[in-house]
Amino acid sequence: MTKPWYKNPFHQAFLSIVILYCVLAGVFFMGLAFADDFSYVGYAWNVGTERFILSMDMDFRALRLPMILPTALFLRLFGLGEVQAVLPVFLYSL
Repeated sequence: MTKPWYKNPFHQAFLSIVILYCVLAGVFFMGLAFADDFSYVGYAWNVGTERFILSMDMDFRALRLPMILPTALFLRLFGLGEVQAVLPVFLYSL
């Protein structure tokens, strides 16, 4: 009979690292900082609530679409708030 997955040393080490990461990220994650985060969230809000046309003549935000589009989705689904704006970026860091 095989051992359960949680008795495997590799799985124990991996699970320990994930738990440690989640604790450290929860303690030290800053959320929205007073930097360019607000402009990204504002742009994501505009993308999620208004008509969005993808064109390559956009400014620097065209390079940030992998970050802006999931944030726009979260803002569209759950409303405007700090948790909704930060959660996609937090999940990316996992």
